Amino acid sequence: MQDIAKSTTAFVAQRLGVPCEYGEFPGKAGCCMVKASPGEPWVRRYLSGGGIRRFGYEVYLRCLPRGDEGRRVDALALLRGLQSAIDAGEAPEGVPVRTHEVTSLPSQYGVQDDGCVVYQLTASLTYMA
Repeated sequence: MQDIAKSTTAFVAQRLGVPCEYGEFPGKAGCCMVKASPGEPWVRRYLSGGGIRRFGYEVYLRCLPRGDEGRRVDALALLRGLQSAIDAGEAPEGVPVRTHEVTSLPSQYGVQDDGCVVYQLTASLTYMA
């Protein structure tokens, strides 16, 4: 089985179409970061050693609303597209998914000192381990 964090990051990057990395922003603006949400990963353990796990994750999309020389990014529209994909049952490849659901709708998360605005969506993926 693939690493769940890598698979989820690749899934998010493919759906959003912007540079995306796990744990850090790959650039100043027009980029995405995926990171794990805090919480217990095990839902149920079996005597065989396997079980059902949950991977809660947060997607942060950073953009510069004014004065950016690069391509414009409509962060809320991109995150709503990701939300629609998750709601339609799409999930990372190579992961035996049981459920994939959005746990908080896309919204503005904050404004950084350099003027970049960060938007957030959180989701949870339950899978067989």
